[in-house]
Amino acid sequence: MANDIVKSEGAKNELVTSKEIVKAYQPMEMMRTHSHLKTVEDVVKNKGTALSGLSNTVGKDSLHALIEIHIWNLNSTMNLQNKLNEAQVMEIAVEIISMYYYLTMEDIYLIFRKAKRGEFGKVYGSLSMIDIFEWFTKYDNERTRVYVSESTKHKHNDSTTRTSEKNAKAHHIEQLIDFKNENNL
Repeated sequence: MANDIVKSEGAKNELVTSKEIVKAYQPMEMMRTHSHLKTVEDVVKNKGTALSGLSNTVGKDSLHALIEIHIWNLNSTMNLQNKLNEAQVMEIAVEIISMYYYLTMEDIYLIFRKAKRGEFGKVYGSLSMIDIFEWFTKYDNERTRVYVSESTKHKHNDSTTRTSEKNAKAHHIEQLIDFKNENNL
């Protein structure tokens, strides 16, 4: 019960257990439920829970195992002659959690999805830790650009709204002054 969270959907609240969360983030389940996430923008709009928050909810061991499952899935679905070994998979999972704690499982899902489609470049016969972390670096740079762009849009919209409001107030004040002058008030 300590690791359960309340998921709010409209008027009803639903208790979601750690086991249900872990199940929802399994690679095959994510393929089924998150196939609509095709771009970094899609993932950003999705507003998933950061790995650090997920670790607090499901526990570090469960999060580590979940990321390992995603890496094993990647390892088995790519046509590789030299696959990652158990030690490499474990180390990659540790590094992902430690270096990219602010990413979400949706981010990781999309990184591996893009890699499988060759969007980070072709993989020739083997996969290494260096390859995977290059993908993460490229993705993280793109993600940062999206966040900066979104932030700039919001600032521009806020500024435009404030300027419009100021202009409307100034116009209203001018009308009041004209009214006072016309009526000798």
